[in-house]
Amino acid sequence: MFLAAREGKEEAVQMLLDAGSDVSLRCKKNGDTPLIIACCDGHFKVVSKLLAAGSDVDGPNYNGWTPLIYAAYYNYQDVVRVLIAHKANLNSTSQVQYGVILAILLVNV
Repeated sequence: MFLAAREGKEEAVQMLLDAGSDVSLRCKKNGDTPLIIACCDGHFKVVSKLLAAGSDVDGPNYNGWTPLIYAAYYNYQDVVRVLIAHKANLNSTSQVQYGVILAILLVNV
């Protein structure tokens, strides 16, 4: 699931979901979820599929970064919109108090 999410392989993600793959899996190294990985790379369709399958829209990695913080940081506006449509927390912050608003401001400076 992680590789399919990183590469934006929408059909592979769907096949894995259909086979019962767990969308809440976490990378042992950093706690990233497939949703976080897809958000980091701006894969809108994969993000949408993972959210529809029940991925935690606010699930942070071990550094406290949420899918929305990553999408905002990398300026993937369509991904930010779909996360917000799924009720992502606009006030979330990482362990170093790096939040959604700061990410948006840094990208747009």
